[in-house]
Amino acid sequence: GSACRGAGPGVSLRVALAGAWHVVRGRSLVQFPRVLGLLEAVGRAAPAAVRFRHGVRLRLGLQAAVSTGRHPAPARPPPRPPPVHTS
Repeated sequence: GSACRGAGPGVSLRVALAGAWHVVRGRSLVQFPRVLGLLEAVGRAAPAAVRFRHGVRLRLGLQAAVSTGRHPAPARPPPRPPPVHTS
């Protein structure tokens, strides 16, 4: 886009992936097929940009959400820290 004009390919890729992450975090189901396309293109052009396992999990989750027409389950909250004993 115009925001990335003149930027190197690394910056453009990071901006595109940040946009995809925004779509996933916002659970914009209608945009998931575009994110899948981006992940597949990135996997071919710059495989080191997304860790293999992470990319596979993302693609499988997005494909499942698109095929069922349902939003993905919300992310689990972080575990609570263990209680601190001050005795």
